[in-house]
Amino acid sequence: MDSAIARSDLDLIKDIVQKSSQRIDAHTFHCVHWGIIVLIWYPFANWLTLRGETSWLIGLGILAVVLGVLLSTIRGARASIHPRLPDCNMHISRQVIYITAANITAGVVLSAISTGTGFISGIAIFLGCIAAVLFQEYNGYILGPCMGLGMLIPGLRAEARVRNLLKTADPVTDSSETPA
Repeated sequence: MDSAIARSDLDLIKDIVQKSSQRIDAHTFHCVHWGIIVLIWYPFANWLTLRGETSWLIGLGILAVVLGVLLSTIRGARASIHPRLPDCNMHISRQVIYITAANITAGVVLSAISTGTGFISGIAIFLGCIAAVLFQEYNGYILGPCMGLGMLIPGLRAEARVRNLLKTADPVTDSSETPA
C-alpha cells in the first residue's frame, strides 16, 4: 500500500471519528453535580465521625443520595426531551448514559456500604483508595476530594466541550429540527 493512500485513509478515519464525537452528548453534568456532592459529603461525614456524631451519618447519606438522584433525574429528563447538541447521535449518547448510570449506581451502593459498615473506603480512584486504606480515620477527607474532583474535573471539561460545540454550531446546517 502506498504511504499517500494510507495517510489519506487515516485522515478519512480521523475525520469520521472527529465528526462523530461532535454529535455525542455524554450528559456529564451528572459527573459535575455528583462530584460536588461527594466533594462535600465525604469530608463532612468524616468530620462528623471524628466528632463522635455518627447519628447524623445516615441522614447525611440519604440527603446526599436523594439530592444527587433528583438532580440526575431532572437534568437527564430535560436533556432527553431537548437534546443539547444539534443532530445528536442519540444511540451512542444513550449507551454512554447507561454507562454513567451504572457508575453512579455503583458509587451509591459503595457509599452506602462504606458509610454503614466501614467495609469499603473507596474504589473509583485507585490512589485515593490506597491512601484511605492506610489512613482509615481520615478516609472521608481523602476520598471526598479524590472522588469528587475525579468526577468533577472530567465532567466540567466535557460540559465545556458541549458548550463550545453549541457556540460553533451552524444553526442552518446543524439544526436537529425539521423545517415546517
